[in-house]
This record gives sequence, C-alpha cells and structure tokens, in this order.
Amino acid sequence: MNKRQQEHYQARQYKNLSQKNRGMRFETLIEGMCQNYQAKNIALIQKIPTHVGAENINGRLANAHFKKKSTVDFTGMLRGGLSVAFEAKECTSNTSFPLKNIKQHQLDYLRMHDLLGGCSFILIHFTNLNQIFRVEYKELEKMIQECIENKRKSIPIGRFAKISAGCNLVKMRHGYPDFMEAMN
Repeated sequence: MNKRQQEHYQARQYKNLSQKNRGMRFETLIEGMCQNYQAKNIALIQKIPTHVGAENINGRLANAHFKKKSTVDFTGMLRGGLSVAFEAKECTSNTSFPLKNIKQHQLDYLRMHDLLGGCSFILIHFTNLNQIFRVEYKELEKMIQECIENKRKSIPIGRFAKISAGCNLVKMRHGYPDFMEAMN
C-alpha cells in the first residue's frame, strides 16, 4: 500500500468512529510513534492515564467518574535530558479550533512546564482536513490572546496554516504522526 492509499484508508477509518473514539484513535497513533522514538533511543514518552473512580452497588458498576483533573495526555524525556509534555486534541471543524477544547488546568500545566524549561506543546488534529499541527505552548498562548482580543471563541484554521517556528505541520511516517520532526 503506497503512502496516498494508506492516508486514504486511515481517513475512511476515522469517518466510522464516534468523536470520543476518534480522540482515542489519535492518541493510539501518537503512542505508536512514541514506541518508535523509544526503539530508536530518541525519546521516552508515555501516555498519562486518567484516574477514574468507580461506584459499585450490590457488586455492579453503578457510576464512574473522574477522581481528579488530569494534567496533560503525554509526558516524557528527549535524548539529552529535555523534559516534554503535551496535550493531544482533535476537532472536526474545517474552519477553526474551539478554545473550549483546551481546559484551563491543561494550559496551567503546560505553562508551568514551559516556565521550568521543558518542551511544552499541543498536537491538534483536524480530522476532516487530515492535518495535524504541533503548536508550542508560547505560540498557543499568542493564539489564545489574539482570540480574546478579537472576541473569538476559536482559533481560525488560517492561523495554523501560517507555519512558523512555533507552529508546524506534522507529517505522517509509516502511518504515525512524526511530531518530533516538526520540532526541528
């Protein structure tokens, strides 16, 4: 299967998934790339589990809830000792990325991680456009500030298309998003 056929196949698979499962699928693709990085001694990056509490009544699961707010989706270390932390988001819009998709506690974590010298970013997958962008925390902060100043509730897709040092298009490598290449 050539690259174009593989991308077309993946796009068709996404259309058959619910929004929740799309996010899980995206995270699974990221985990696959993280395994590749680990095998090549480039980085050790792992998915952070979400803490879920279960309520049992008469031996049956009656309710499940989040025990506490999570930090970010992935953390780890790059070769050379640089700490990395990032959030993975998906959206089906063709025109913008809603700010409501990023929670304040996630921004706070990325801000602190960046302040302490770590590599902090967000991966945003526009599923209908089949594009993934890697946005460094400082660039994301600028984008959010621009939205506030312009009274917008979402970041326009055109803002991501302005590829810069802080915002890069992520290429697929062997079916996985190569977000480390976008760092160079």
